[in-house]
Amino acid sequence: MSKFEPLEFGTPEVAEIREMNDTLESWHDSDRQAHVVQFYEKDSFLVDQVGRFIGMALGAGDAGIVIATQAHREEIERNLETRGLDVARAAAQGRYVPLDAVEMLEKFMAGAWLANCTTARGRSWRH
Repeated sequence: MSKFEPLEFGTPEVAEIREMNDTLESWHDSDRQAHVVQFYEKDSFLVDQVGRFIGMALGAGDAGIVIATQAHREEIERNLETRGLDVARAAAQGRYVPLDAVEMLEKFMAGAWLANCTTARGRSWRH
């Protein structure tokens, strides 16, 4: 049993979580595992969608892992806090796990290939 306290029912955050849950149900098939890819043009869209998805998990007392750049992680954490979630507490409990995208890529991609990889915006993954 988790020591994380779920959100109180009847709050605006819970209504938002239920809305996201309805969306996720359309992606979910109980007989199979799924991998969902979301494309975005604006960072604000990414932050909002990830915040809603991870917020739903944390608000229900579950866990979430975010693999993102430092800037995106900071924005996502602000988004979660705005939703009334205690991100520091969830992280201390090991239920919110923020990971750096560049570090994670370096761990599972071939180093030589990654060194030459650029993003769609023309920036190198390595700084």
